[in-house]
Amino acid sequence: MQKNVLLISDSLGTPIHARGIFNFTFGVVQIIKKLGHKVTLLVEPPRTGLLFANQRAGRQINDLGTRRAYFADAMRHFEGDRFGFDWHYSDQSEQRLADEHPQLMDFRLAMKDAENAREQFLFSIEQGELSEYASSPYSDHLRIFDAILTHRAVYSESFRRGYQNLRPVAIDATGFDRVIIDTPHYIQIEGVDSKDISYVIHDLIPFYEISMGFDWRKLFVHKMECTMSVGRNVIYNSETTGNYFRRIYGNNAVDREITIYPPIREEVKQAALLGGRGAPSNYVRAIRRNKMKEQKQWLVDIFKRKPSSRTKRKLFPLPVWNGDLPFFCSILSDEPRKNVAALVEASKSYVGKANFVVMGQIDGNRYMDHRPGNFPNLHFTGYVSDAQKFDLLRSCEAFIFPSLNEGFGIPIVEAATFGTPIICTDLEVFREITYDQAYYFDGNKKGDLVQVIEQCRADPASEQKGLALKELVNRAFNQDVMAERLATLLA
Repeated sequence: MQKNVLLISDSLGTPIHARGIFNFTFGVVQIIKKLGHKVTLLVEPPRTGLLFANQRAGRQINDLGTRRAYFADAMRHFEGDRFGFDWHYSDQSEQRLADEHPQLMDFRLAMKDAENAREQFLFSIEQGELSEYASSPYSDHLRIFDAILTHRAVYSESFRRGYQNLRPVAIDATGFDRVIIDTPHYIQIEGVDSKDISYVIHDLIPFYEISMGFDWRKLFVHKMECTMSVGRNVIYNSETTGNYFRRIYGNNAVDREITIYPPIREEVKQAALLGGRGAPSNYVRAIRRNKMKEQKQWLVDIFKRKPSSRTKRKLFPLPVWNGDLPFFCSILSDEPRKNVAALVEASKSYVGKANFVVMGQIDGNRYMDHRPGNFPNLHFTGYVSDAQKFDLLRSCEAFIFPSLNEGFGIPIVEAATFGTPIICTDLEVFREITYDQAYYFDGNKKGDLVQVIEQCRADPASEQKGLALKELVNRAFNQDVMAERLATLLA
C-alpha cells in the first residue's frame, strides 16, 4: 500500500549541501520513491517576501496565479536566500519573557504554533513548473519529491527554542502515514501516532567532541530529548553509531531500531559505471590558473600594487602547480574534527612529487597561512558539482580522509565506488565500512599520514585493494539492500 511520508530535514529543507547528511537523506528518499511511496519535504520559506506576508495574514491559495507566485517565493530559499538563525529572540521583550517567565513564553509560543499550523502551505510539485525555478544545483534535489510543505521559520525557530529549552515547535502532520525526522529536531509532531514516527541518528559527536562549542552541545542534548519523546523508532547510519547510542541511552529508549547505511546514490553509481579508474582529470590540469590567481592576489594585497617579476621570483622560489603529477584528493568541511591541518602538513612532503586537492567549503587560505605560494601542490576547490567530484575521485591516486570523529563516512564509500584506494584514520566506524581493505593511520600522530601514504604508494596491490573494496561497498551499501530494511519500517 502506498504511504504518504513527511520528511523533516534541515539538510534538504533549507538546504545544507555541504553536510554528508544531505547525501544520506537524498539516497533514502530515492529508495522510498522506488518502493512506490510519496514523499513530502518540510521546508522553511524565506523570511521576507510574498509567501511570508501572506502566511502572516492567513491568506490561502485560491487560484493558479497565486499558487505560482507562492511557489516562486518558496523557491527563493533554495536559489540564494540562505538559511540562518539566532540563538536568542531579536525582540528584547520576547527574550526577557523567555528568560524570566518561561511558562508565559511557552503559552505565547503555543498560540503562535497554532497560528503557524493553520498557515502551513502544501505544494504539489509539478516537474514542468519546478523546471522554471530549480535552475541551480542547490535546488535540483527538489525534483525527487512529490510535494513541499512550508512552515514559517520551522527550522530556525526550533534551533532557538531548543537552545533555550522552550516549548518545541509544533508541526501538524495530519494526513501523513509516516514521519521521518532526519537527525534529532526540537519539534513536536501532531496528528501522527508516535509508532509511525522514526528518527535518524547520524552520530553522537557532540557528546564527545571537545572542540564543539557549549551552545551546539546544549542544543543537541535538548534536540535528542525532544525527538526521543516524539518518535519510538530509531534509524542508525552504522552499527558503530548504534553501539554509541545504546551505551548512552540503554536498550529501553526505543521500541524499534534498524541500521540503514547511507545508500550509494544513483548518480554516484552511474558515474562509476560510465568511467573507470585512471582517466586524466581535466579539473586538476586547470588548477594552475587558479593557483596563479591566488598568488597574484596575495602579492597585490601585500604590496597594494602589481609586484615586479623580481619580487615574484624572490617570494615564490617553489615550483608552481604541475597538473601532470599524480594527486590525492579528499572531501572535508571546515570543522576541527575534520583534521584538515593533517592533510596540509602532509602536502609539504610532496612538493614537486604529488598534488593534494581538497574538496569542500573550506577557508583554504587560512590553512595555508594566507601564503598560497608556499603550497604549490595544494588546492582547495570550494563547493564542487557532482560531475567535478566524480572526475577527481576516479582520477586520484588515492582518497584521503583524515577525520577524527565520524558517524559514518560517506566520502569514503563514494570514493570506493570508483575503485579508488582509501587512506583514512583508524576509527571504529571506518573499519566497519571499509572491511579492513583500506590504509589506516593515527590522525593525532604527526607524520603518520605521510608514512601511510608511502605505504600505499609502495604497495603493488593497492589498486587491487581498491577494486576489492569497490565490490564490497557495492554489495553492502546498494539501494536494494537498504530498500528491504526501509520496506519493513514503512510497512
